[in-house]
Amino acid sequence: MSSLHHPSLEKIGVRAATTLDVASEIDTDALLAGIARKKKRLRTKQTLVATMASALLVFLVAFFALRPARETTPAFATLGPKSAGVSEVPLAFEDGSNVVVKQGATAQLREVRPHGATLALDRGTVDVHVVHFEDTRWDVLAGPFDVKVTGTRFDATWDPEAKKLTVAMKEGSVQVSGPCVDERLVAPNAKTFSCEAPPRTSGHEPDAPAPSAEPAPPAKPVVVESAASLFARADRARLAGDRAEAQKLYLLVRDRHPRAPEAAKAAFLLGRLAESSGATDDAARWYSTVTRESPESPYAQDALGRSMELAQKRGEATRARALADEYLKKHPGGPHRAYATSILEAP
Repeated sequence: MSSLHHPSLEKIGVRAATTLDVASEIDTDALLAGIARKKKRLRTKQTLVATMASALLVFLVAFFALRPARETTPAFATLGPKSAGVSEVPLAFEDGSNVVVKQGATAQLREVRPHGATLALDRGTVDVHVVHFEDTRWDVLAGPFDVKVTGTRFDATWDPEAKKLTVAMKEGSVQVSGPCVDERLVAPNAKTFSCEAPPRTSGHEPDAPAPSAEPAPPAKPVVVESAASLFARADRARLAGDRAEAQKLYLLVRDRHPRAPEAAKAAFLLGRLAESSGATDDAARWYSTVTRESPESPYAQDALGRSMELAQKRGEATRARALADEYLKKHPGGPHRAYATSILEAP
């Protein structure tokens, strides 16, 4: 048999012919059209993805641009008579607090802190709602007055021409301080503060007193040291180890400024001084004073925890359990929670 008629070569030839026949039957136009359709669908998907990405970017930029910032950059809010159709401007904060600037009022947000802010009221009325945290500290400044807030709701109105501040309490309490006032105002109360001398009434002026032979010496002005100054001196004495001087000054703070914020801290530190010297009865009394008189102060939680520890150390099991139960109800996440739990779980 000749090599040209080999069976293997014949099989290869048959397969090649079959493949060429199949290839000749393919519709080239249809194939190209299918490829074009696939490319078009791919371009459509790419366009859709790009559009969605652009929309997401716009949303994120708008979200972070409108989100209240935790920074000290001042903000200015004015709502004068020309703001037609608008009655108030709300200012919201991340901790849940909010301030509403009423029609005709002008206010400046001077500082924003994690749990507080400083708001300067130039004129008009603001409605303030402050959410309380352990380290909350708000200040509303109006002329020479400072309204200190730890958690409450109130309206403050400042009249710069008359130089009068009116505070109307709705919830909680505030401390109003100024050149002639240092007063705690508790809801539901409203009061107007002014350090200006009252104007003289019109009418008949009283006769001037006859000059005396020897003019009386001018009266010496009575200067009352502020709570902050007294407290600072007491702290210096305590840190220097002068226990007696520190106790005397802390007591002066409470005696002369019983409604000042420093009064609560003075009572707490009097308890610490008594406890460190072994006077546990005095320490327990001062800690109870803090929790009774200033339950919203930052020192009430620690005072309650220390009262509980003192009762446990003194063998007052019933009182210790009652204080532990009170502590866990008021401060379930406080630093004394483990100690309170161990007291309640003890047999």
